Amino acid sequence: MKFSDVKQPIEFDITHTGINGKPTLLFSLRDYSNGIPEDEGELVFYKFEQGSRANSGFTKGMGLGLSISKNIIE
Repeated sequence: MKFSDVKQPIEFDITHTGINGKPTLLFSLRDYSNGIPEDEGELVFYKFEQGSRANSGFTKGMGLGLSISKNIIE
């Protein structure tokens, strides 16, 4: 794994709720990594952008994973 220890779980959940009377799916994902710095929270969802931790010795990427994931969910 790129940012989480392979021995740590990644939890994914989908909950069917209603917001303002409309059926809504709530997607939640939790891992046990150090997280994304607060000032980079929106940046990492743009195409070809990566957080500051991406270049700290981990496998390199293109900066597309979170952008693609966000588009699929939306």
